[in-house]
Amino acid sequence: MRAEPFYLPAVLALAWYCGRRDGLIAAVGATVVASVAEFATRVTTDIGILSWNFVAHAVLFALPAWLVCELRAQQRRLARLDTTDAATGLATRHGLIQALAEELVRTERLGGETSVICISLNALPRLVAEHGREHARTVQLGFCEAVRLSARRIDTVARLADDEFALLLRGTDSSAAAGVADKLAHSLTDWLLTQGHDLTCSVGFTTAPRGRLLDADTLLARAVAHLYERRSAGPTSQRPPASVSSPVAPATSARESA
Repeated sequence: MRAEPFYLPAVLALAWYCGRRDGLIAAVGATVVASVAEFATRVTTDIGILSWNFVAHAVLFALPAWLVCELRAQQRRLARLDTTDAATGLATRHGLIQALAEELVRTERLGGETSVICISLNALPRLVAEHGREHARTVQLGFCEAVRLSARRIDTVARLADDEFALLLRGTDSSAAAGVADKLAHSLTDWLLTQGHDLTCSVGFTTAPRGRLLDADTLLARAVAHLYERRSAGPTSQRPPASVSSPVAPATSARESA
């Protein structure tokens, strides 16, 4: 009985779960084992036939393993595109929702609080109209980097839209989130002033209340709603903290609706 039907599924499974290197090593091993087994069971010792059988086994095992590795790599690339913004390297909205959902489950099980900060780069369409799309893109990418550098390594920074960003603050209560939002607003405003344009930013945040597992989309929607509320109110001074929302409102409304 031929051994290929038994070897091939194992080779493909290793290629899928362990990667290209392990998959190809398994293909080489299966080729050698199958060739030796066939040599032991064949009467002929013709070198040409044995060489052809070895090549046939190599193709039989290595080609499917390589194709499976390519399929797996393509799947991973597509998954990264779904969760990572190609232009900035930040998380996408979907990536942020995934990370936020995992963090909410963790805090529900182990305790602690989770906060979300939303940031808006104001007047971006005006900048495009006045200075062109390329210049606006340069400012936008610089703003993305400024937001990224303001975050801790354990936090997740996401790009929600062309002019909207979000930070997932792990293990951060409402008072700490308020301090982070205030510092972030000042640092981003300082960066915008260096660009020589009349640009401002708005910052809003919310904190998941203790003892209640909120849906990730709901928590993000509350942070965005506070951002819009503060942005529509307009700056209260020439030098912000741009627009820092109160952490009390979202937490209170969450408890009241609980």
